[in-house]
Amino acid sequence: MKNQYTALVLLSSIAPCLSDDDVRPNLIYQNGGCMADLTQKLRTCNSDDDDSAPLKKGDAICRPSSRNNLLDYKEVRIFGGGWDSRVFSTWVLQILLSELLGVPTTVENGLTTSAQLNFYAAEDGLLTDKVLGASNTKNPALATAYEARGDCSAVQAERHKQDDAYQPCAHFAAENWDAEHKLAQQAIEEDKLERRFMGLMGTESWFVTQFTVEHDPSLASWLGMQGESNRQKLADTFLRPFSWGQYCDRMSPNNCTEPDETASRAPTTEQEKNRMFVEGGLYMGHFQATEENNCTLHPNTCTGHIADYSCEWTSYVPAQTFYNKIALQSSGPDPYTRGYSYSQLRELWKAANATRSNLILPWWTPEALYQEFLGSYDSANSSRSSTTGMQKVTLPPRTQTCIDAQANAPTTCRSLHNGDNGDTVRQDVFEDTSVTSPENQLAEQTILTSPDVSCDTGSRPLYNLLEGSFRNQDSGLPEALQSPAYQVLLQFQLSAQQLTEILELQKEQESPRVGICLWARENRDFLQSLVPPTYPRAIDTEETQMDRITSSICTALGIFTAVGVLITSTMVCRNREKQVVKSAQIEFLALFLTGLFLVAMGAIFLALPTVQSWMCVAEVWLVTIGMTLEWIPLVIKTAAFHRIMSAAQNLRRVILPRQKLFGAMTFILSLVVAFLTSWTLMDSPQRSRQYKLEESETNTKNGDVLVSTCYFCESRTNAWPIAALSWNCLMLVFAISVAVRSGTKLRFTSVNLSETETLSRLAYAHFIFVLLHVMVTCVLVPGETITQSEGRRAQSLILSFDTLSLLIIYFLRKVNAMVQQAILEEQCRKADEEFGMNVSAHMTSMHVSTNTRHIIQAGRASLVSHMRASMSNKASQDALLEEKLFANEGDCVASTFSDDLSANDDHDQDCTSFAEASVDELPTAFEFNSEFSNLSQELVDTSTG
Repeated sequence: MKNQYTALVLLSSIAPCLSDDDVRPNLIYQNGGCMADLTQKLRTCNSDDDDSAPLKKGDAICRPSSRNNLLDYKEVRIFGGGWDSRVFSTWVLQILLSELLGVPTTVENGLTTSAQLNFYAAEDGLLTDKVLGASNTKNPALATAYEARGDCSAVQAERHKQDDAYQPCAHFAAENWDAEHKLAQQAIEEDKLERRFMGLMGTESWFVTQFTVEHDPSLASWLGMQGESNRQKLADTFLRPFSWGQYCDRMSPNNCTEPDETASRAPTTEQEKNRMFVEGGLYMGHFQATEENNCTLHPNTCTGHIADYSCEWTSYVPAQTFYNKIALQSSGPDPYTRGYSYSQLRELWKAANATRSNLILPWWTPEALYQEFLGSYDSANSSRSSTTGMQKVTLPPRTQTCIDAQANAPTTCRSLHNGDNGDTVRQDVFEDTSVTSPENQLAEQTILTSPDVSCDTGSRPLYNLLEGSFRNQDSGLPEALQSPAYQVLLQFQLSAQQLTEILELQKEQESPRVGICLWARENRDFLQSLVPPTYPRAIDTEETQMDRITSSICTALGIFTAVGVLITSTMVCRNREKQVVKSAQIEFLALFLTGLFLVAMGAIFLALPTVQSWMCVAEVWLVTIGMTLEWIPLVIKTAAFHRIMSAAQNLRRVILPRQKLFGAMTFILSLVVAFLTSWTLMDSPQRSRQYKLEESETNTKNGDVLVSTCYFCESRTNAWPIAALSWNCLMLVFAISVAVRSGTKLRFTSVNLSETETLSRLAYAHFIFVLLHVMVTCVLVPGETITQSEGRRAQSLILSFDTLSLLIIYFLRKVNAMVQQAILEEQCRKADEEFGMNVSAHMTSMHVSTNTRHIIQAGRASLVSHMRASMSNKASQDALLEEKLFANEGDCVASTFSDDLSANDDHDQDCTSFAEASVDELPTAFEFNSEFSNLSQELVDTSTG
């Protein structure tokens, strides 16, 4: 045992290995916690730890919950005041929460003084007797926490002011004897309290010093005490105790200025004056008969002494003595019950043992004092060092009527009187304030006026109480961030054997906390069994290999897409004078390519592993404006085609000014910019974090289940992103509608416009990607099928593939036409040069005349012109119609639909009839050379002839 304690003291040597950053120096002997060397982790700091000391690397005794990858759980405050066994249960629970689960935990002592019951406090409150003498303010503490909705941080700050306004606050209290009271049951029904069986049965009764019963066995039963015949015996047997101050003032001939067998000196403080026994021979205690014991002067009212509880505890002693006619009465300092505080009752028992004075008092088991004096008295040994046990006194048996009466009686006498200032005391969670008059308590207290409560209190189950709002402490948090505290508090139990082991350890150790520490280390497996599944948890800040790979792939695809858009833009710019580009309207192509590039850049931002708030804003602007620039020009252009075709079929003329078309584009883009500006100013997207619990058994680190972290962009309300997605869908619907209507209209004519066909293909392809985007945004991510970061990468892939598909569908045909035109022009040039050389050589060898040479050259030039005019496929002819419709020279005018319009009149040619003009198949280079060869041969032959 001693070696284990020494190991605890030396735990500071491992602190630098456990944490380099978390440093909170203190002088507590548990450096890092009881099990820091076993778990290789420091305990979690709480709000009572000293923050004023300077930080020094290597002196860490705890780790702040907000750092070192710990989840920032809300602090749990446990009520520990009252008596030893409750304190020990509280400490075990504090070790479990602080060291094994990483939950910051403090202990409420119900006092405004600096004395703490915190297990990790520098000063041991039990050793100094500063805390357990406090009032039992458990019920008000739970009530305060409930009224504060579980937030005890504000009321804890008030404690340091040390004024009377402090309200104790606690979420949980162990070992409650009054949990079956009717008011407790009412609070449970109203969800103000939760009650769980602690695993212990408590027994409360009267106990008398064992040597007293050995001297007079009749005192072991109420039958040997009741009646007038036993009044004198009780008065002579049970004398009144005197405090240290009372002894020195009244009994000591020299006021304790000189030491004697009872006191070695006079008390120096008010606290010492109220002590009934002080270790080390400072005060042994003193019992003496007073006037209340004098049956000669008061034959009908003299009484022996019974040490009753203070006003803060439920006591049936007044009723039990009054209705069972037992001449015993308490004479303590409490102004209402004349009872004693818990620490005074403990000291009285030690004083009775030290002075061999008879003592009777109400007590309970399991409890440390009972365990400490457990055993038999050795009658052969009369020395003061002998110990004495507690002998239970038999009281009238319990009946159901008595049980019900005790359950319905007021919980404490504090609920039966006013406060010292005359104001009615505050009604707590389950305190009865129905009776408020302090006058004549014996007549007015239900606890005294009903004889039904005068039976033995017997055994009862002990419960843990949890204030009702604590269950909602993590409401709104994702499951991965929720604290295990609520689950642990609900299931926390200690068996009678375990509590007995703890109490036995207290006898062997110089400090109660040492005993608790040793018990926790020896019973680590039991404490581990109370840890809920998937706990303890720690945040995993490292990106997984799969995340890195997928992020790199998505980023590379986004860059590839952006580069593809730039290359296409360069080709369009370099070939802007060619017919296929001019006919497609260079302005609309520029807008379309700009939109594609912006969307590609948005895909790159979505794929990046790091997320910043400015990136969130940039993503929204890039994608939304990019989508608008992609689709609105195409839709406007195709709608213009549809209008022209409709006008032509209806034999009407229509004029479409170019400024009107671009004005519509500018107006729509302005609306989108206004929307994005409002979004940015009113509810700008910000970087948010998502936590996901990795439940795989292999996903642990140092015994902690890892919680993965991913970053994403989020606004306070979802209305903004929903509106942006709706705008994208609306553009898609409009594009499909225009494409379908235009295609239907053109099917009744011989016109086949490539732009309408292309828009249809673009819309159908885009529909697939929009559907995928909606699934990711509205189904997979909200349903937690995938994480937010996975959703961002999926959106990046969707945008990249969408952009690539649009680029290929729209520009592949045009680029192919440009490439083919360039190839054919090169073939024509080479064939022309080759033919020119051949003809010149042939004419030279044939001595052709100059006139014939001119004729041949003119024929050759005419044929070349004809061939180049034919260097277009059907798609190029469709583009010519587009150029005609939107020519730079003026607006397109649709007139009567007629097949008789002249094909040679380019200036007045009707738009529709122009589109219906047939296109000859483009001749190959071989056919070109062959035709020139035949022509030249004919010319030469004619010249020769």
